Amino acid sequence: MKSAKAIFSILSNDAAVAAIASTRIFPVVTSKNAVMPFVTYDILNVVPDDTKTGVAKIDNVDLECVCHAETYSAASNLGDAVRTALDRSNVALSDVTIDSIQFQSGNIELTETPRKFMVVLEFKIRERRT
Repeated sequence: MKSAKAIFSILSNDAAVAAIASTRIFPVVTSKNAVMPFVTYDILNVVPDDTKTGVAKIDNVDLECVCHAETYSAASNLGDAVRTALDRSNVALSDVTIDSIQFQSGNIELTETPRKFMVVLEFKIRERRT
């Protein structure tokens, strides 16, 4: 599940995401007092693409990214930037290769305490195992 490293790399190096969230990109969760806007991301599921003769060389990974902001507009803008950065991306780092990332779905949620808007985006990743 090295995909998370690649996701962080893509998002933290994207100018549009950085313009909105700066360096506030976190795996899974952040503190309750985190400054908004920020992005959290989580690997939800990993399904190996098995072969008949050996271990899987490809994993299909379900990723969820949540864009948190104080206003609907800010959450929406950050969601658009994250989607643009990730959708149809690929990356090769020293220890992980992502062949493709595909946007699957998205929605907007609201919490009251603390009041914030969240754009929830789901992606499918094809990670090449080495």
